[in-house]
Amino acid sequence: MVVMALAACKKEDPVYEGDGGVTPVPEAVDLGIYIDKPDGGEYCVKWASFNIGASSEEESGDYLAWGELHPKKDYSWDTYIWAAGMHRLTKYGTDESSWEGKKKKPDNKTRLDPADDAATVRLGGKWRMPTFNEMDALLATKSDKVNYTWEYVAVAGIYGWRITRLETGANIFIPQVGSYEGKEKTKFYADAGYYWTSDLENEIFGHFAFFNKDVSPYIIGHDRSEGMTIRPVWVE
Repeated sequence: MVVMALAACKKEDPVYEGDGGVTPVPEAVDLGIYIDKPDGGEYCVKWASFNIGASSEEESGDYLAWGELHPKKDYSWDTYIWAAGMHRLTKYGTDESSWEGKKKKPDNKTRLDPADDAATVRLGGKWRMPTFNEMDALLATKSDKVNYTWEYVAVAGIYGWRITRLETGANIFIPQVGSYEGKEKTKFYADAGYYWTSDLENEIFGHFAFFNKDVSPYIIGHDRSEGMTIRPVWVE
């Protein structure tokens, strides 16, 4: 259950403790999105003003494989840090048949550890990658015409979605800047947006949000080895 646009998040000045300024630090934008906690209550999710590795809202920033911290030249299973080859996993998952040589037991982890979360490691503070539920809450605002607008616009020649909270005018821009498979940019829906969450869909696939002009945004899974963008969240 998601509670949206009812109140502002708690006002608190962020303290950043990431990689010493190597990665530009975004603003934490309050879109009025709250997520229910499993044990009761709720928490506020603020969204970064730009992608990790970017310095402005229209930039792609870094393309990262799921669970990796830095960009690279080849986004394949051969170079993926948590595998020993094609679909031979060494971390994250529950299915024994997908693990390296079937010698190592699955760790039953389906969400990234903080040490493998690029936003947590590189930005510090209370930044991290969004979970499935948090990303789903952002996408759900597209159908809330009372409290939000979604506009397909171009910023510095880059197309994407401007998401605005009507009550306050707070907004973020989600640029559609593609993804990488292997050493090349993805040719299928090359001008779409691909944004990782911190959750797995299954052993091989990580959950990501797909943004495209012609369809409503949705969350689906794809190879963990693929290079996608990340829009961090700040959670108190």
